[in-house]
Amino acid sequence: MIVFTRGNYPDRLGMPYKAGAPCSSCKEHCRVGKLCKNSCPWADLWANCRQLYETWPNWLCESDTQQGHERRQFCRATCRCRDKIVTKASASPQGNSNKNADHLAPMRYLTQIFYPGCQE
Repeated sequence: MIVFTRGNYPDRLGMPYKAGAPCSSCKEHCRVGKLCKNSCPWADLWANCRQLYETWPNWLCESDTQQGHERRQFCRATCRCRDKIVTKASASPQGNSNKNADHLAPMRYLTQIFYPGCQE
């Protein structure tokens, strides 16, 4: 039986996990000794958030101006998830991936076609 769980991304279907020892990315957040459970619920909307943080961390994540608040909104994962696992599509722009799961629509479609008896 094949089960498609939340978090599968079409461009990563062939590699759902990182190579390496179990929990090597999350030493203090390991579930049953095998899976990391410290994922980030937000996504970066700008492609260069990490580079900006490396150069100007306070400007990007700590500035208390209107522009600073906007930058934090566009780089939520970088600013809020320093010790968490961040994937390129970890959440919707609103920051709540459970209520807005449109990114799973292609997976549901493929599941219905290739595995008609399989439910999510």
